[in-house]
Amino acid sequence: ANLNRPVKLQLRYISTKWGVAEDRLFNTKNRLDSFAGRSVVSNVAYNDVGSSNRAKVLEKGGSGNDPLLTTFVRFKGPAAQKTFVTSHASDPIANDTENDNNSIWMGTESQRSIFALTNENTAAPIFTDTETVWQFQKLDKDSLKGR
Repeated sequence: ANLNRPVKLQLRYISTKWGVAEDRLFNTKNRLDSFAGRSVVSNVAYNDVGSSNRAKVLEKGGSGNDPLLTTFVRFKGPAAQKTFVTSHASDPIANDTENDNNSIWMGTESQRSIFALTNENTAAPIFTDTETVWQFQKLDKDSLKGR
């Protein structure tokens, strides 16, 4: 097992009409590949579900590039995963407004994932619920430190 081993990965966030949002397509692939230690993801796409769908985003003045809350991952093997964001929150907890450095931001996100084989195997899908808590500290204009 590779417990307590730091994993380096690159994450990306994008500007939207409503503020900064996670680039879920880029970040999902990078997280899964990084934690696996090799390239395991074939592709990641957004899924239209409920109130988080492309038509609603466009109707509210968003763009076709704005992230949605549900992703669908196709792995290089016979497996797929659908992940739904069920809740999220954020809070700036320290700001250095004078020089815009050392700002600290915390966020949480809860997700439900369904992982299933895509071949003719009859194994039942696996459901998981995950809550992630982040803390980011702005180091300079282009860099963050996360934990």
